[in-house]
Amino acid sequence: MNKVGFDKPVKSVLNLAKELKTKNAKIDIFLLGFSVGATIAWRCSQNDQLFRGVIGFYGSRIRDDVDLAPACKTLLFFPEIEASFHPREIASVLGKKKKLCVTIVEGEHGFANPYSAAFHAESKNRCFQEIDEFIKVCLLKAE
Repeated sequence: MNKVGFDKPVKSVLNLAKELKTKNAKIDIFLLGFSVGATIAWRCSQNDQLFRGVIGFYGSRIRDDVDLAPACKTLLFFPEIEASFHPREIASVLGKKKKLCVTIVEGEHGFANPYSAAFHAESKNRCFQEIDEFIKVCLLKAE
């Protein structure tokens, strides 16, 4: 946090997306991030010109940016249990925003990672099904 922060990674992701869009303006870009990557994705969700949709898993630092409102369709997943904050409280605040869907599933930080001690197969499967539907809906609305 102190050495890298979020501004540089966000700028890098936005620059890459701009480069992809420059090469092919019709490309649909979905941004998916886990943990720190989810927080970066959340910050990038402000740009609907670049992203068709944004998806984030257990971005615990999103709690520092609850004032942001996504410009593109955004899907966030949190576990029931997080060491550093209360997911239901954050979901309550975020759930009022347009273009945003927040899902809380059983488990802890890392529930979607099969290499994590916190892996929870049912929760991961539920989230991946939601992602599938999310992308289909986003693409249908683009036509």
